[in-house]
Amino acid sequence: GCLGAIRASVLYHYLPYDRSIFGQLKDPMFWVLTVISLVPMYGIRVTFFAFVLVLLISEPPPDEYQLVNYILGFKGSQFIANGMIQSLVAAIRYYMCVHPGGTHTCDTDGPGANQDLFTGLVDFIGSTLLTWLAFVL
Repeated sequence: GCLGAIRASVLYHYLPYDRSIFGQLKDPMFWVLTVISLVPMYGIRVTFFAFVLVLLISEPPPDEYQLVNYILGFKGSQFIANGMIQSLVAAIRYYMCVHPGGTHTCDTDGPGANQDLFTGLVDFIGSTLLTWLAFVL
């Protein structure tokens, strides 16, 4: 039905079985799904990957290759979003908070000064739970 078509479309665009990375890069829907998977704020990434996991396990039994690919994609997006992008943002915020003459406002405007604890906890706990759930399946 309609839900099966949505499942097939999302999984094919995000985790295609017959396309290399070069074929995926030409697909605009792949880019939309990839950008969504790289947003760690407000639980967006966790919600997206929970949705993808539900799609993967909705057709029993779940394929082992797809689950391993899911875990690797999840951890890869976590590295890019929470590792590389956050490091770049922190460096820029540090550069912006240090002013000429040796003055700075890094205690209020610096990296990590006004970070949302709830968003970080949702992302950390959700990422851990979803990864282990996919591993157990």
